[in-house]
Amino acid sequence: MDIRTMPAGPELDAELARALGWDEIEMPFSGRPAWVFAGVIQCTSKDFTPSTTWEGAGQVIEEMQRRGWEVGIETHPNEAHVRFYKPDGDYAEHSGQPGELLLAITIAAILALRGESSG
Repeated sequence: MDIRTMPAGPELDAELARALGWDEIEMPFSGRPAWVFAGVIQCTSKDFTPSTTWEGAGQVIEEMQRRGWEVGIETHPNEAHVRFYKPDGDYAEHSGQPGELLLAITIAAILALRGESSG
């Protein structure tokens, strides 16, 4: 399925976690699934919700900035538009309906991390 058409929710969030290079493991003792990067637990799978919560979307923006990406966000009456870009000219962007800003952030981040740049 093309991520550009995926709905917000756990499946899309998992696509972003994988694009970030995170692996899903089962936590010892609790058995709950969690996302791990470089041997460090990032969060439980249930708690990684960038496409549906502002807290999750904020985590993504901070992580993308840590990796050298800048973010541009525009909202208009008919559209929510997000662009992740680097000074070298690479960028990835996604637009959605009003009220879909979190979804647009998630999809644009996946496109950028996968190298599906528009620039």
